[in-house]
Amino acid sequence: MFKSAKIILMFGVMALVSGCDVDDVTDADKLSKPTVNAGSDQLLKLPLNSITLSGSAKSFLSVYKIKTTSWSQVAGPQQLALLNADKLTATALYPATAGTYIFQLYAKDTGGRSNTDQVKIIIEPATQASTIRRMQSNTVSNEIAAVSWQYGAQNQGVLVFGSLGNIDLSELKQQLNLAIEELNSAAELLLDFSQSTGGDVQTALQIIETLSQQSLPVCLQDRCSQLYAGYLSERAFSLDAHCNSVPMCVDGLLQERRD
Repeated sequence: MFKSAKIILMFGVMALVSGCDVDDVTDADKLSKPTVNAGSDQLLKLPLNSITLSGSAKSFLSVYKIKTTSWSQVAGPQQLALLNADKLTATALYPATAGTYIFQLYAKDTGGRSNTDQVKIIIEPATQASTIRRMQSNTVSNEIAAVSWQYGAQNQGVLVFGSLGNIDLSELKQQLNLAIEELNSAAELLLDFSQSTGGDVQTALQIIETLSQQSLPVCLQDRCSQLYAGYLSERAFSLDAHCNSVPMCVDGLLQERRD
């Protein structure tokens, strides 16, 4: 009888152990910290204006809520500026170099518990056909007059912005660079938005990014800023409710540098 009891007890222990599988460990992990998902890996190809980062974060204990989220770049051949880095959906701006980029999403809940997850973005170089199309576009006259130029007083180069609402950002960059090349003897660049229409915060960011690649002071409303390569990458910008026009957005970005 005692032998039978031992056998029954042995089977009971084996059944208990077999019931503790990997899913129980996963469930316990969910209860100890937030669950963070940085999204699926992406394979992209140049040319690109931006990369969309879309993640999620959740606390499985109802007593806790997600309090803080932030995106950061962990690796990559080019340091990119992040727009809305404190949101679950963020944008990495103006990738121009092919390679592997890694971005990390961090989340912290009201219980002080935190977790991270990473996503890999592989950017392939432009194909030969894409390169040829871009070379051809450089020889075509501007169909949309987004930027024109003239010399002002005291050897000041004036960039006059026109219709910004229906122009591709790459075309805007091209027109702006051509205008800057024509103003090769200017001592500084004055931005004139008196004739501009349309555009949004992405347009303003493209203007600042392009201007930061040259060495002349950039002036707006009698105030000048010395931009530099990588200016945007050193800051994480959030959309401002008051930034409802390109001139206001550009002025806000330049104000940040002036201060």
